[in-house]
Amino acid sequence: MKTIDFHTHILPKADHGSDSLETSLEQVKLAKSAEIDTLVATSHFYPHMHRVKDFVNKREACYNELAAHTDIEILLGAEILLCDGLNKLSGIENLAIGDSKVLLIELPFTSFKREYEASIEALIDQGYKVVLAHADRYPKENIDRLIPLGAKIQLNVSSLVTLFPKKHLYDWIDKGIVVALGSDIHKADKKAYASFIKAKKKLGDRFNQIMQKSNDLISK
Repeated sequence: MKTIDFHTHILPKADHGSDSLETSLEQVKLAKSAEIDTLVATSHFYPHMHRVKDFVNKREACYNELAAHTDIEILLGAEILLCDGLNKLSGIENLAIGDSKVLLIELPFTSFKREYEASIEALIDQGYKVVLAHADRYPKENIDRLIPLGAKIQLNVSSLVTLFPKKHLYDWIDKGIVVALGSDIHKADKKAYASFIKAKKKLGDRFNQIMQKSNDLISK
């Protein structure tokens, strides 16, 4: 079973994550020190700013630059900002992770709209597996509105190793709806993977259970 960092910004100059190949290689070095086997590259995709074709072409070029200098497994995906009618976005299948139908969806940091539920529900009806990026950042009630529709959760590991972590994050884990963990690393931040190591120790068997869910997701 692979240990997967499901949420990273490690492609050089793909977004406001890594600013250079050197930074990306340092991020990879940090990931390896935390015994990460697979990095999911989830560059930001903003439907109001990006065209899928342009995004995919840039992502491929950034990936090729990094892949030429490292042997770590990198799966290409995107961190997609949720918007009204996202399910109608032409080419959205090209934003799924690897060869799967998994979409990593970021909620807007604004008031929650009923239309968001409709978009998530429609994507799931179309056969996509929706994973909510860094769900720990949002009001619990907003995430809880999307879970009954079939959405799953990715948590940032940093939220699990604070002095007083939110109780509902562990409740979500115990309910089996947390299917991925991520560093959400942007720069060459040593704390990102220090948190991964701490989370593995703190979660114990639950860490392995989440990793199994991640492996199952990207293998389908």
